[in-house]
Amino acid sequence: MATIAIGQRLGSGGAELAALIARRLEARFLGLDDLQREAASRYQVDAEQLRVFDTREPHFWDWLTTDTTRLLTYFHAVILKHLAEDQVVLVSHSMPVWVPQGVGHVLRARTVAPIEVRMKRVMDEERLSARQAEHRIRESDREIQARVRKMLEVDIEDPQLYDVMLNTSSAPLDTLATVAIDLARAVAKSCSANSRHLLNDACLTSQVRAALMDHPKIGHAPIEVTSSRGAVTITGESLVPPWDRLVRDLVAQVEGVASVKLEAGEPPIPTRVG
Repeated sequence: MATIAIGQRLGSGGAELAALIARRLEARFLGLDDLQREAASRYQVDAEQLRVFDTREPHFWDWLTTDTTRLLTYFHAVILKHLAEDQVVLVSHSMPVWVPQGVGHVLRARTVAPIEVRMKRVMDEERLSARQAEHRIRESDREIQARVRKMLEVDIEDPQLYDVMLNTSSAPLDTLATVAIDLARAVAKSCSANSRHLLNDACLTSQVRAALMDHPKIGHAPIEVTSSRGAVTITGESLVPPWDRLVRDLVAQVEGVASVKLEAGEPPIPTRVG
């Protein structure tokens, strides 16, 4: 069994490698477009808006008109739902950074290639000149790095985020696929059961958060969610009648929830002025 999250730079061949790995594993293959469509359908939002997390850096007016917190919650829930499945390969520019910390059985891989190789691929795929392709690649790298840093507070260029970097110009894709598959199986075999529990807990937490965010009477209410083996704890100052019952009933309907505990937090002590 193997679960692989592949990140790619534009022109690095990550999607092609991911598709090959999925075929050889007889695993599900999901790219950014697949995940966006699922999130859009599940939560009734515009799929194009979800692209802010991976492909472009919003300008000032985009920030004023896009509820990025809500979209991030929905997108996160869809990604973790699939990561919690066995035999799945997911790919996007930033896919590995969505894997929760402490989860060791999911292989985090990133495809890279020299700029000249990337330019040639982009020139062929998008019918651009060499100068246009180079500009396109450098702008893509800059925008994606800025987008991920802003949304997830990590530097996508940090090699410590990945288990392996695969240079797609160094060997045939079939050879690299074998390397990735063998490594993914070894990683999954060496990890304790606690790794899967951590991912399942993170997945359930994300589903509950998305359900709460999606409710018109709850939305952005300051509520904290934690999960452990199906037991969900909800904490927030607003958990008073009748909102406590609404929250409890909503959370109880989320698949995988075994129990719901509400903890009404104490409101902050007002600061006396003067």
